[in-house]
Amino acid sequence: MEKTNTISKSGNIFNKYPKITIIFVIILFIVTLIGVLIIIGSFVGISRNEKYGLQRNIRLREHHPFKEKIMLPSDEYLNKTDTLFKKRI
Repeated sequence: MEKTNTISKSGNIFNKYPKITIIFVIILFIVTLIGVLIIIGSFVGISRNEKYGLQRNIRLREHHPFKEKIMLPSDEYLNKTDTLFKKRI
C-alpha cells in the first residue's frame, strides 16, 4: 500500500497560492515591525520640548516636614525668569 500525504491531498493553502502567501507574510511582517517601532518609540522617543528645541525644567528641593521658614527666590533668579515677579505686600 502506498501512503499518501494528507496535507497535499487536502489542498494546503501554501501550496495552492505561494505568491499570495509570501505577500501576506511580508505585509504581516512590515505591519508588525511598524507597530513594534511605534511602541518602542513612545517609551524611548524624544519629548515634545526636545523636538521643538525648548529647554524647560523645574528644580525640586526637599525640605524637612513642619519647616516654617519662608524661602523667596533671589533677585538674580527672578531676573532670569519671564513669569515670576515679586509680590508687594
